[in-house]
Amino acid sequence: MPIYTFSLQAITDQQPLAGDLLRLLGWLAPSPLPRDVLRELPTDLSEDPFAVEEALALLHDYSMITLTRRTVAVHALVQAVARAPDAADPNRTGEAIARARRYATEMLERALPENPLLNISGWSRWRELLPHLRALTDRTPAEGDLCVAGLLVAASGFLQGDGSPATAVSCAQRAVTIYRRLEGSDHPDTLFARSFLASAHRAAGDLDSAAPLHEQLLADHERLHGPDHPDTLTARANLAYLHGLRGQSAAARDLHERNLTDMQRVYGSDHPHTVNARANLAAAYRDLGEVQKAIGLHREAVADSERVHGPDHPETITARSNLACALHLAGDFDAALTLHGRVLADRERLYGHEHHLTDLAREFFQGTRTARDREQR
Repeated sequence: MPIYTFSLQAITDQQPLAGDLLRLLGWLAPSPLPRDVLRELPTDLSEDPFAVEEALALLHDYSMITLTRRTVAVHALVQAVARAPDAADPNRTGEAIARARRYATEMLERALPENPLLNISGWSRWRELLPHLRALTDRTPAEGDLCVAGLLVAASGFLQGDGSPATAVSCAQRAVTIYRRLEGSDHPDTLFARSFLASAHRAAGDLDSAAPLHEQLLADHERLHGPDHPDTLTARANLAYLHGLRGQSAAARDLHERNLTDMQRVYGSDHPHTVNARANLAAAYRDLGEVQKAIGLHREAVADSERVHGPDHPETITARSNLACALHLAGDFDAALTLHGRVLADRERLYGHEHHLTDLAREFFQGTRTARDREQR
C-alpha cells in the first residue's frame, strides 16, 4: 500500500473531516490560502470551526499540509494525488473527489468579495484568492458547472478593474461557453456573462471584437425584455460608450441622450444609473468639441456622484477626472491641475502607487502641468 494511502486512511480514521479538507485543498493552488477562508465551508461539510482547526492540526502532524498562524498550503504533488480518483483507495473514490470540488467551489463563492469591479476594499482579498480560483477553474472538467461559471464571471470583473483584461477575456469566454451549454443563449446568466465578455474585450482595447458583442446584447435585451428594462438600458449605455471609444461621437451622444432620458424616467434623477448616464453624456459632448456644455454636465456628474456614491467611490473619482480633462480642453489649466492632483492623490491612497488607474491619473496630471507651463512661458 502506498505511503500516502496509508497516511490518509490513518488520518481519516482519527478525523474524517481531515480527509475531506485535504481533498478540498487538492483543487486549489499550492500557494498559501488564508485560514479564515475555511470558515466559509459549506454547512453540510462542517459548521464547527473547532473541528476544522483540529483537522488542520492533524494534517499538519502528518506533514500533509504546511500550517502557519494565518495560512495553510499543500504541496502540488500531494494535491495531485488528493484530487485523483483511485478505485483501490476508499478515501479517493470518484464521488468523494467530485464532492470535494463542489465544496471548494462553494467555499470560494462564499469567501470572495462582491462587486469586484468597483469594491476597492475587497481587492486585496481578491488578490489572495485569485490563484486558488484560477487553479480550481482550470482543473474543472471542460463541461464545467454553473457555480464555476459564476466564479469565472466574478474573476473577469476583478481582472478588468485590476488591469488584466486579456485574462479577463478568457475567464468571461469560458463562463459564456458553460452558461450557453447548460442554460441556453437567452438565459439571464448567459446574457450577464456575455456583457462581461464584451466589456473585457473593450478593456483590452479590442474594439472590433467588442462591437458585435455589445450590438447583439442590446438587440437580445430589447427582444427579450423590451426597451425600458434595466438590462436593456445598461446594454444601450455600454454600446454608446463603445461608440465613443471608436470615435463615433455623434452616435455615442445620441444613444447617451436617449439613455439619460429613459434612466430619469425609469429610475429617477438620483439613481446611480442615472448619475452614470449623465456623466457618459458629458463625455460625449466633450468628444464632439462642445466643451462648455460638457463642463456643465461634468460638474453635475461630480456633485451627483459625491452625493449618491460618496467622495471616495471609483465612479466619483472618475467623474472628477473627466471634469479635469474637460477643463484642460477649455484652457483652464489651473483648475484642471488642482482636480487632477486630487484624483492622483485619491488613487494613490486607495489603489496604490503602481495601479494602472493611478498611472493614468499621473499621466493626466503631468500632461496638464506641462500644458500650463508651456502657456506661461
